Amino acid sequence: MKHGLKFLLKGDNSFGFTNEKWIKLPVNPAQMTIQKNPFFTLKLLVVAFLFGIVCTSCGNPLAPKARFSAEYQRQNRQQATIEIPEAYELSAILVALTGYRNVLNDKDPYVQAVKAHFAPFKSHPMVKYVAKKMNKLGSYNYLQFRKDAIMRSFTANNKLINNEIYQSRFPINAITLGLADRPALLRDFVEKSNFRSFYAQQKDYYQRQIGRADRFMPMQKMWKWAESQFPARYDSYKIFLTAMDGGFHFTFRVANKGFRQTLMFVTAPNDLPDTRTEAEKEGAWSRMVFTEIDHNYVNPVTDTYRRQVEAAMPDWKKWNQTKAGNKGMYESAYLTFNEYMTWATFSLYAYDNFSPEDFEKINKKEEDFMVNGRGFHRFREFNQFVLNCYKNRAPNQTVADLYPAVIEWLKKQP
Repeated sequence: MKHGLKFLLKGDNSFGFTNEKWIKLPVNPAQMTIQKNPFFTLKLLVVAFLFGIVCTSCGNPLAPKARFSAEYQRQNRQQATIEIPEAYELSAILVALTGYRNVLNDKDPYVQAVKAHFAPFKSHPMVKYVAKKMNKLGSYNYLQFRKDAIMRSFTANNKLINNEIYQSRFPINAITLGLADRPALLRDFVEKSNFRSFYAQQKDYYQRQIGRADRFMPMQKMWKWAESQFPARYDSYKIFLTAMDGGFHFTFRVANKGFRQTLMFVTAPNDLPDTRTEAEKEGAWSRMVFTEIDHNYVNPVTDTYRRQVEAAMPDWKKWNQTKAGNKGMYESAYLTFNEYMTWATFSLYAYDNFSPEDFEKINKKEEDFMVNGRGFHRFREFNQFVLNCYKNRAPNQTVADLYPAVIEWLKKQP
């Protein structure tokens, strides 16, 4: 993109957006000539100004606003709920039909069922609209689209309405992709593709996925362990699953009326080879969820040490040879360190919760994946140092207490 308005999206202690990235809105300078199009330019500049205010003063502009009634708080306090909502699955299918992340190439039977049912509608105007928006802001529009979908539900006559629990923040919803952007097109797609009938027919599959997630992603155990090691506290977890996300995971922190909730968006746990033990399967799927959970605990602690971390890791490229799929996602010392620390923290959780034999297998797979799969090429040595610190910690010392030692170690590395 040769031209554009550029903004930094980043998180803070309130919302926990786990990325930090400069994005460019596709604006050609020719379109900004006041004499040529004054209304367009004024509107654009107002939106850009408001967007800048949100980015700099309200933390993560993509995190939704929440409204937690007393009854909602009562029902959800200390609960970790796993869901595959109808509108959320619709958003995932629409994006998959655009070809994003090649999701439909997956051999999973459900994904292939989606492909067979919806392939005739790949050229539908709603799919084309989603594809056009995805081409402009890519992963941020995908994130926004999925987040927007959890705010929606269908009426009996296929009308999409807000569920009144979560809402988008203005003006981000004027810039990015939302499920309700084109209500007539969306309704036409839903009705012509018989989406709601397809979703209803797959209910047994969705329940099996939720049951499998309960089994292999033990949220209460991970939640309890994380809060034994970090100062942050949360009242509720909501986990949104889909097999159609292409491995694109993220998390938000929201709060309202003193009630703090973490929203997590992760892949549904598909079958793993029978050669793996039950513990290895739990380790594999727990890792996927835990490394999102612990951003909500690690990031706030890193924030208190941010200057020291950046001084100890002056050149993040010495620690991060990012693979193509992560380009632009971790390009700072702060983000690189957080990714190292969140994954090392999973090693500590695994050390405490699996047998020595299973831990060694789980830890090796994690280190191999980080080094060879993601490009965090010094993770193995970092992970081993953090693990040794944890094994030799003083009584009552937590993972958060290890930060000074980890930072001192970083300073000494070439």
